Amino acid sequence: MRQFHLRDHYFADLVRDDAGNLTTSGDGWVRVTSQAGIDAICASITNGGEVWLNDKGQLCVSGPAPAPGMVFDRQKGWQEDVQAQAALLAQAKENKLHAIATVAQDFISTAAGLTGIPAFEQESWARQAREAEAWAADNNAETPLLAGIAAARGVPLDLLRQKALSKSRAYTTLTAAVAGQRQALEDAVAACADVAAVEAIAVQFTAPEAA
Repeated sequence: MRQFHLRDHYFADLVRDDAGNLTTSGDGWVRVTSQAGIDAICASITNGGEVWLNDKGQLCVSGPAPAPGMVFDRQKGWQEDVQAQAALLAQAKENKLHAIATVAQDFISTAAGLTGIPAFEQESWARQAREAEAWAADNNAETPLLAGIAAARGVPLDLLRQKALSKSRAYTTLTAAVAGQRQALEDAVAACADVAAVEAIAVQFTAPEAA
């Protein structure tokens, strides 16, 4: 047997009175006579519930909250807390959107072969793409960056221009497809009315050639 403090929510050993009998420590303490009682109290106070004495002085427990975002009313039992539910939904949506963005970026990085390519080189891709598109529109267009890369690599300039053009257009197609899929998932998250609906959204992306 142990004793439980109703206000401060902790257990302690029973104490002995002057006659040597086990008793509680006084006001605010109640005797708990079984392990089942201790377990019921613990389940309640660690999961949003309540422990109290009824009008007859009997110890009562609410049990654990049946779901997140609920509060206990001693008259009505477990009730939805509108504000808590809204906060849980907002947090679930934020977490899902973060997951969607992370998975989308990882998918692009893998599909486009970005892993292992230094940042400075990736930063030059936009200019390479502009030069390649200019060359595609006019074969006499100047492409100084591509020319420098071709010279350093020892490859024909027109071959490099064509490869840069193909890669640029493939990357544009890939990013357009993934961006569209990501935005569709974002719309789906925004439309969710509860946490279960948010959690049910599967986050996955498909390359355009496999669509």
